[in-house]
Amino acid sequence: DILLGYLNIANFGGTTYGIDAAARYYFGVPAANLSLSQAATLAGIVQNPNTYRIDQPDRETNGAADGYALTKKRQTYVLDRMLTDGKITQEQHDAAVAEPITPVITQPTTGCAATDAPYFCQYVVSVVKKDPAFGADDTERAMNLRRGGLQIYTTLDPDMQYQATVSMAENAPASVSGIDFGAATVSIEAQTGRILAIAQNTHFSEEANAGEGYSSLVYAGNSTFGNSGGFQAGSTFKLFTLVDWLEQGRSVNEVLDGRMRVFKNFTNSCTGNIVNSTPINNFGKVNGGVGTPMSFTAQSLNTGYLAMAAELDMCDIAKVAKKMGVTTGDGRDITMSNPSEVIGVDNISPIAMAGAYGTIANNGTYCQPQAIERVTDAAGNELKVPERTCSPVIAPEVAATAAYALQGVMNGGTGAGANPYDGTALIGKTGTHEALQTWMIESSTRVVNAAWVGTVQGDNDMFGRGLQNIRYTLAKNLQRTADQVYPAGDFPAPDPNLTKRTLKELPNVVGQTIDQAQTTLQNAGFQVTVGDPVDSDQPTNIVAAQNPGAGQVAGG
Repeated sequence: DILLGYLNIANFGGTTYGIDAAARYYFGVPAANLSLSQAATLAGIVQNPNTYRIDQPDRETNGAADGYALTKKRQTYVLDRMLTDGKITQEQHDAAVAEPITPVITQPTTGCAATDAPYFCQYVVSVVKKDPAFGADDTERAMNLRRGGLQIYTTLDPDMQYQATVSMAENAPASVSGIDFGAATVSIEAQTGRILAIAQNTHFSEEANAGEGYSSLVYAGNSTFGNSGGFQAGSTFKLFTLVDWLEQGRSVNEVLDGRMRVFKNFTNSCTGNIVNSTPINNFGKVNGGVGTPMSFTAQSLNTGYLAMAAELDMCDIAKVAKKMGVTTGDGRDITMSNPSEVIGVDNISPIAMAGAYGTIANNGTYCQPQAIERVTDAAGNELKVPERTCSPVIAPEVAATAAYALQGVMNGGTGAGANPYDGTALIGKTGTHEALQTWMIESSTRVVNAAWVGTVQGDNDMFGRGLQNIRYTLAKNLQRTADQVYPAGDFPAPDPNLTKRTLKELPNVVGQTIDQAQTTLQNAGFQVTVGDPVDSDQPTNIVAAQNPGAGQVAGG
């Protein structure tokens, strides 16, 4: 009994555990059908599994080229002991020793590697290993996963998963020379949080050093579920500034000065106000200009969003992200203690960002992403499933107006390249971070699809390698399928109070000193430029004219 228990759990190299799994993997037969030579080989492997394993023929030592010499020596020792103990005859011993080690590597037909959706499967496995629904601690959960006889019913949609898998295989290479390249997509049903599909560019393997283009990390997930830390969200993170702007009663058609400059002062009532001296550029270092949150969103203008954030409380933006389900990839709350966070320098998981955009598509109700619907034990009894809830977190009129702005991204804005133009109303947002990370998130009223393509580690430029447009293709293909499988309607109309054209009272500063005039205008919420001197009947250094003139004007 002790031997049987040991042989059922012993490691035989890499992620191969148990004698039957080893027999099937290394020789393509069940343990009961092993030859003497094969059995002695496996018996020898357990002493030092990663030295004696016989599935790495290119190794400089103990590879196919030297006939797996180290393993052969160990196998011969096992056969010698069997002969000494009278378990085999001399003839059997000599025949087995003379027989070369000839592995017949057979990939397992169980586990995530054997499925059509290995990264979705691995995400589910990580939930079982980490969620309290499956046990009080890691040890209990691992035991229930391996030996609990669980029947786990997932949220996977075969049509969405097929499109995700095919599109990923056709458009995102498993590896790119000289770069730690990655790509991931996730599809989520907005009204339920059900994860419909997860795909990834790499080949799935739980081997620590399986080689370039292989990984067990679920890039769509986070450090808890998927063992990935997320990626810089880029301009997809602007969603939370937009929502906070609307929650403060501000209009998406209010005029702001989005020209390139240093934004010096930001309020943060949680961690302390911020004094900034660092310029933050727009993508492509464009100068920006005076505009509205509508135009800033469609163009993804960094300086426009910094102008918005400078008039808000950064603490409130952080609270918006939290209530919409977003933390950093390693589980920390967003702090918004740096202006660059407005434009997405924090690492966020694609699943979390998809869930946040699903909140907009779901009229302000956030549904926690879920991958497991039912669980039964070996006897068919229903078990507790991981707790995932849906709750309203932003007002419907705010969600509707945010959707109104985000529709501009997909119609003539930066996300138009991902629009399948199949008649379905879509919202969306692009994102880039220092040309290292690229994102495309888009959604109908039914399904949100997020695509991330970027550098897993390192500082390699996606744009310099022509990889920046893969995100559009991945997201568009998924959205087209989603629109067919989950037909969607129009988004609600925006709130009139949040879309009205707003005017501000511009003071008359003619006759004031330059310093007085600047102070007066800045206190009224305007940016000021002092022009060149002009001929006038005013004394030197007194304002002779202003443009625009005093009265009701657009802000900015």
